[in-house]
Amino acid sequence: MQIIDDLNHIISTSDSMFQRQLAKEDVTRVENVLELAHASDTPATFAKEAFMAGWTPGDMMTHELKDVLEPLIETLYAYAKDTNNEAKEKAATEQWYVFDTARKKRLMRCT
Repeated sequence: MQIIDDLNHIISTSDSMFQRQLAKEDVTRVENVLELAHASDTPATFAKEAFMAGWTPGDMMTHELKDVLEPLIETLYAYAKDTNNEAKEKAATEQWYVFDTARKKRLMRCT
């Protein structure tokens, strides 16, 4: 998956310890969410569990990212159910970057 490939690239090339650590944690989160999607019977069940996958420390600020996290969760679910679909992977990757940018701004309190 492109998201995981991009995160692994950050892990292997970034000079920032923060970026490397966050990327490592994100690989685990994305892999866990994809596994959860495979095991979920309905998108609603999946979304509820995926929303609390540790997107922010202790998920204390995850609710603040709802507007960008929900579309990511939807696209990850769609991709997990049809991993051979290039358009679904592209949509998930695009949503990942929207989410990741918003999360970093929120965590760093930058606007």
